[in-house]
Amino acid sequence: MAYPEAHIGLLVQPALAPLASLFTPVDSVLEASPELVETLREFAPDAAVCISRGSAAPRALRRAGVRHVAGTGRRWFSFLFDRSVRVSRRATLRHELEHALDLGACAGAAPGPLRFPIEIPQATRDKVDRWLLGQGLAGDPVVVHPGSAGSCPGWAATRWRRLADRLREAGQAVVVTEGPTDRSALEPFADSELPRFAFSLPELAALLSRSRLTVSNSTGPIHLAAALGRATLAIHAPWNSCGAARWGPYAGNGWALVVEHEGAKRWSRRRRRRSARSLMDALPVETVLQAVLSMCGGERVQKSPEIGR
Repeated sequence: MAYPEAHIGLLVQPALAPLASLFTPVDSVLEASPELVETLREFAPDAAVCISRGSAAPRALRRAGVRHVAGTGRRWFSFLFDRSVRVSRRATLRHELEHALDLGACAGAAPGPLRFPIEIPQATRDKVDRWLLGQGLAGDPVVVHPGSAGSCPGWAATRWRRLADRLREAGQAVVVTEGPTDRSALEPFADSELPRFAFSLPELAALLSRSRLTVSNSTGPIHLAAALGRATLAIHAPWNSCGAARWGPYAGNGWALVVEHEGAKRWSRRRRRRSARSLMDALPVETVLQAVLSMCGGERVQKSPEIGR
């Protein structure tokens, strides 16, 4: 470690604080709030690495008097950083985690491979194990997460229901996970007998650490499962802004199915917003099913075919 005596604080949105507390190198978890400047002044960091793509955190750090702040260049607020990495994220097609490593190196940390030291309390693991046993699931399940935070286009909820049913018919133990904002994504599962897991984030981490495979849209649980070393399969649109190169699972056993379309990469932003759902829904359930079953059987997922011309 570059600064072995450092006291490390991690600034996150309040909803993510329980998850952030599981990262063993973190000494303090700070929550973003309207009183963020006061929170930062009380914490009094000597330096900060800002991976946020927005301006709120950099402005708060400046107002709090933090002298050394590293962040991304090429943005209107980059003057707030005394050290920056001037690179176009979209043009380079590097993964967002690799950009975070660049920012850490910019702040003085030695470059090196990414590690995800997550420690889940044993009591939380035991609670999830009891839940799985209560559902009659003794082995490692396939986790299906139909929800999405909305930053990337996703597969329709009805497709996720058909996939989950087909997986169970194929003899797989399936758990459907739901977060606090996933109500619409779970509507097609209202009459389903599949186990549904409504989680806190530490409980979700415990479940994913037991999963055989997690399959979802491009969204948080995919990245958490990958960080825990579990196999993952994510569904992505073909555009650089939300594609697999930047936002796919960052792990050797993480895979993505990209909904390719010959002309979609040339679509305007307006057409992307209007046509994204129909484009994503052109991905057949059978294609995803076969990819999941192949991964469960230890096979590599082949390159996904083009969906349209």
